[in-house]
This record gives sequence, structure tokens and C-alpha cells, in this order.
Amino acid sequence: WTSMQFAWPSAEARARAISSGEYVPEHNVMTGLKVCGPHVSPRCVKEMVFPTIPRWRTGVPSTLNMLVHDDKGAPLLSPWPSWAANDPHDCSKIQYVQSMEIDPGGVMWVIDVGRKYFAEFDNPAAADNTCPPKILFIDVATGTILENETYVFPTEVCPHDGCFLNDIALDLVNQVGFISDTANNASDLGGVIVSSRREKPSRRLEERAQDAEPPPPRQTETPRRH
Repeated sequence: WTSMQFAWPSAEARARAISSGEYVPEHNVMTGLKVCGPHVSPRCVKEMVFPTIPRWRTGVPSTLNMLVHDDKGAPLLSPWPSWAANDPHDCSKIQYVQSMEIDPGGVMWVIDVGRKYFAEFDNPAAADNTCPPKILFIDVATGTILENETYVFPTEVCPHDGCFLNDIALDLVNQVGFISDTANNASDLGGVIVSSRREKPSRRLEERAQDAEPPPPRQTETPRRH
């Protein structure tokens, strides 16, 4: 792979996406990867690979994907569970996935940052905080989003203009997710978010000793005179 290539419906669809800016190949970078097979869950009869492409920048057509291959065996990213489910213009859809986890029941716990395009440093106005952060659950075997289980985090738990849901670890017995919030900005210095699948309330844990250290002051060197 020299760039992330998607399983477009047609060559024309790909060309239109590039022309409109919906797809900018160099903005697509893989950061997360999960595999589901019989060793993970008996419901994953065959091995399936799920890469994530975060929407750091514009031009990312799909943030959650499944690895497929074309007729020649070349790897492609197929938006998962569908193109529609990854619509960046609809906050009820999947906006920005950095990581996820799959439990033994074959359910994928997907943490959606919500906000996106905040790494467009040449165009800060592109940053989009419209959509709130959420967690959703997808039945891997069928690709069905369990709509009644989707949970939007309140802003006091995960600030909608600064939270960054980075990774998730599961307590399988109690069906609880521990999510790292690695933001480091004015509205959110980072923390751990605890989310219960059964009971739905979430809470935030913070310890300032875990904050990222500020960068050292920049030192300038006065040129020596000879």
C-alpha cells in the first residue's frame, strides 16, 4: 500500500470524489486495526480485518472499514458496515474512529470522536465540532448497528469541542468500557471515561499528574561573533 484505496462502486464514483474533495488520498492514514475470527468470537466464522482511517483532515470518505481484495488480490478498504453509515454530513452516523474493540460475543464497541478535521493546520476554519462524541455497538457477523444501544456522551463527561476518544479497554464481566481521552487543549486536558453498556451512564476520571507535560521553552542561540 502506497496509499489507502477504497472499494468504490465504480471508477466514475472515485473520480467524482477526488474532484469534489470528498477523497484526498494523501489525507487517508491507517491508525487502528482489529481482527475478528473464531479465536476472538465463535460468531466470526471467518477472519475479518477492520482498519480505521481517522478524519484528522478532510477527504476521508470512510473512517471505519473492512479489508477486502479486488479481482487481482490487491487490498481495498470497504466502508463498514456501509458507505451510508460513514456519512460525514450526518451526526447520527460514524464520524471519526481512532480505535475500537471486539468482545467474545462478536460485538464491536466503536468509540466515535465526533469532531473532525482538527489537523487541517493550513485551514483551521475546516475544524468541525458539530457532531458529539459517542459509543456505538455493531454486531460483527451481520454488520448491524445496534441502534438502541448508541450512547452520546454528555459534554461534562467528554467536552464536545475538545474530547479525543483514543482507545478502549473492556471489562467483559461487567460490560464496561474504559476509554482514554488523550486531548490536550483548552477545554479538555485528558482523562479516562468509564462507559457502561448495561446501565448507560458514563463518568469521567481525571488525575492531573497524568496530563501531558508542556513542551520545553524554545531556546534561541545568539550567533557568535568572530
